[in-house]
Amino acid sequence: MRDRNHGRLPKWGEAAARGLTDKPSRIAKQAARKDSVPSFVYKLSSGDLSSLQEVCSLPHWIAKRFPAFDAIYRRQLTRMDERAKVLRESLEEVEDFFADMSREDQASLRDMIWKIDGRKLPGMNLDKFIAVRDDRGRDVIENGRVVLEMNPRYHEMFEAWLDRQPVSDKVKKALLALRTSLDRDFLRAYDAMREMAEVDDDTIKAFRTNINHVHNYFPHKRYGAYYIQIMGDNRVGRTESGNWAVFNGAGDIVSDEFAKESTAQKYWRENRRGVVYREHFDAANKASASRKLKAKWPELQKRFPDIDLADSRNWDKGENKHLPDELYEFPIDTNAMEQIINAAADKVEDRKRGEEIRTRMAEAVSDIMKARGWSAATIGRKGVPGYETEDIQGILYDYKAGLSGWITKMQASRDFTKLLGKIDAKDHPREYVYATNYVQNMLRNGDRIDRTVGNVKALAFLWYLGFNLKTAALNLTQNLIVGVPRLSMETRDGGFRYAKAAMATLTDAVTKGKHLPEDEARLLNDLYREDVITEGFLNEIRGRVQGVSLGNLWNKLLRWAGMPMAIAERFNRASLALAAYRAARDGKLKQHPGRKMNFEAAKAFAEDIVRDSHFVYGKTNLPQPLRNSVAGRAANPVYTFRTFSHNILSIWSWMLRTQGREGRTAFAKSMLGTALVGGFTALPFYATIMHLFQWLTGDDDDWTEEIRKRLPEGDVLRDIVSYGLPAGAGFSLGGSVGLETPVLARMEPGATLEENIADNLGDILGIPWDLIVTKPSRFMKARKAGDDWRAFEEVAPTIVRNGMAGYRMWRDGQYTLSGRPINDPGQPGPRKLAGSEAIGKSLGFQPVSNRKSYDQYRSRQVKTQVRSEKAGELANRLVRAFRDHDRRKVHEIQAEWKAWNREMKAEGKPWMQITSTNLATRVKARAKVHKVSRRDIGMVLEQMKAY
Repeated sequence: MRDRNHGRLPKWGEAAARGLTDKPSRIAKQAARKDSVPSFVYKLSSGDLSSLQEVCSLPHWIAKRFPAFDAIYRRQLTRMDERAKVLRESLEEVEDFFADMSREDQASLRDMIWKIDGRKLPGMNLDKFIAVRDDRGRDVIENGRVVLEMNPRYHEMFEAWLDRQPVSDKVKKALLALRTSLDRDFLRAYDAMREMAEVDDDTIKAFRTNINHVHNYFPHKRYGAYYIQIMGDNRVGRTESGNWAVFNGAGDIVSDEFAKESTAQKYWRENRRGVVYREHFDAANKASASRKLKAKWPELQKRFPDIDLADSRNWDKGENKHLPDELYEFPIDTNAMEQIINAAADKVEDRKRGEEIRTRMAEAVSDIMKARGWSAATIGRKGVPGYETEDIQGILYDYKAGLSGWITKMQASRDFTKLLGKIDAKDHPREYVYATNYVQNMLRNGDRIDRTVGNVKALAFLWYLGFNLKTAALNLTQNLIVGVPRLSMETRDGGFRYAKAAMATLTDAVTKGKHLPEDEARLLNDLYREDVITEGFLNEIRGRVQGVSLGNLWNKLLRWAGMPMAIAERFNRASLALAAYRAARDGKLKQHPGRKMNFEAAKAFAEDIVRDSHFVYGKTNLPQPLRNSVAGRAANPVYTFRTFSHNILSIWSWMLRTQGREGRTAFAKSMLGTALVGGFTALPFYATIMHLFQWLTGDDDDWTEEIRKRLPEGDVLRDIVSYGLPAGAGFSLGGSVGLETPVLARMEPGATLEENIADNLGDILGIPWDLIVTKPSRFMKARKAGDDWRAFEEVAPTIVRNGMAGYRMWRDGQYTLSGRPINDPGQPGPRKLAGSEAIGKSLGFQPVSNRKSYDQYRSRQVKTQVRSEKAGELANRLVRAFRDHDRRKVHEIQAEWKAWNREMKAEGKPWMQITSTNLATRVKARAKVHKVSRRDIGMVLEQMKAY
């Protein structure tokens, strides 16, 4: 689409320009330039980024208004797509082999992996990688570099050796797949470097030579924030194959094998001492780390009897200040990264800015520069024991995730550098600084803070949303609330028809096995591999457990806990993507009436619609304060369950402020969808506005109650209008759909702003506050009341708590924590749930009867508070008037009191009238001098002595 102010095309608009139809390319481009972009779509700002946008806005929506930053943001999205695709392809080569392996086979596989790790097998003298040859037997050259392929003869020899090993066929098959996949990973890295002109030929040649000398490589991974390492003297000796090598104090080879002893001696003279053992481990703090180390010490002394551990020169301990070299065991040469950045910075016309960008980019990838380089850290690694050897799947995942990250980071760093050079720093200084910080944040490696945040998110997800069917059902409403309105902005016939048809198609494909057309199957497969239609929101809030005992088991539990939500989110994203693709393919876009987009253009359009509607999650789309500082990153858990709210507010703002009539229409459709799901009480800031109005004005009218009175009689109709269509089945999603403001949505009439903030501080701090303060407090309160069942219920994970609460409210009825029964007005005894309501409650769905009961209770509370506040105000002023002997003031207050009562009577609210007895009692209480009772006189005398 072309913006009328800046003349730029979004991703799908560019693809459309390359081939909207089957017309010649020139005609297609002219058509795209003429009317490919509606004026309402991207109204980009001609000014600079504001301070408020810089702090509060999300990158996705900032990119919609600033074209220079949009290019950087889209490059980051492309990088994430590429990374997901590379990782998925790499993992698919090995993951199937672990599914049905027995424990014995898994143990055999581990033994085989470490048996051959880093060792050259007898007779394996061939290169693993050879040049691709053309029909005339010449090396194939691309970009001036030789194209490599895996040597089939080498893998045939490895397979023959494997057939002679005394392990099961499953183990042989799995090991062959692992070795093949890891070798392919080397090729992926080589191809990425080969295709980049910025990387010099010598670096490429050295890399090619090195990967041919890596024997049966398997990643060595160490996990933990603390370390202990043992040092010892190295020595020269013969290997099993008869060659010479350098051995460490533990007898492990720490060099390559050499044919001549003199060569080994030369290596030894440069490496006389080395690390014999290094282990990483996690601990809550330094004191805990010291205790763990003390417990390990006897084992280390027994393991290394020839090393004097009483000598502090032979060992070292401490905290991993930076990620250690072992975490950089990815086939990326640091020289290559540096060359890429330098070459891109040299092309910036403004030399001063080019140097500044070079410096900032170097800072962004400083962790890479600090690593020793792949040839030292990986190819020439010293096989030091202490690395993880049990969790093979975890090691592979981390290695391959890191590999895909480094490959795409190397490519993106070049493009980021060029794009930063295109921002006009004089006219747009804030945008330039924001974009520079963004690039640094995107290239920064994860560290201990990120790992801790991930662990907190994982705990929060498991505790609050794990196995929750209500959350999955809620996710299925997002297309109705956001997806269809967003698609309708672009389509001639509206988005609902396409969305409905796409949902039906996917449902038939899953339930009836119907096949999709080839192009649609290709679309969904591509978008899945690029993580566009995977569970983005789930991954954002689920986090990942790292650096803790049984971390892999916990991560499996997290995946199972999120399965209902994952299925719902994938279905939602896939159905919207298919709907958008079909609309573009069929020529139903408003700006291209009758013109059918080709596959690439329609796919790009579908990507944009899905990302706008289902949002971009993770570091890529975090607000700057939460990714640009240590404190902000540490505060991320507070933001965990608010990413959706922030994004949906952003798209609504974008629709209303920049998208004209179509945007306003889409917003209205979004509000209609919200009301259908959650009723009018779920409309944005409904409770916030009502409670704030009540607090500011002292008005006691409950808007929900007043609206229900004006609806035709009948509970079902009133419930559906108030709480949405699910209320017809007896349940409400409104509390989860509604968007409210912390604190303001709970303002209590009569309370000061300070009191309201103090009472509702947990609304601001969110999950951490609830876990650390609210849950323990409610547990203790229930314990003091003698209710152990309720105490456990209060701290149990939500899925367990819902089940316990549903059963309790069905069997015993509803009680407060202190044991006071909660009854419906006029009904004896505590209110109970029906059987169906209790089942729904157990699954996470709120019964409408509960919602109505609470709304009625709060309405009564507000009325009582308003009346009490007015009576208290009158009494305070009367006491002051009596003290001042001001009869005129007394008469004025009495007149005001009578006027209040007349007004309440006229409004038909006799319960709001203040009786003379009530007012007199309050005045006497305020005027009464406190006297010490006989029971308390002893206590007062003791205090007088003390003070």
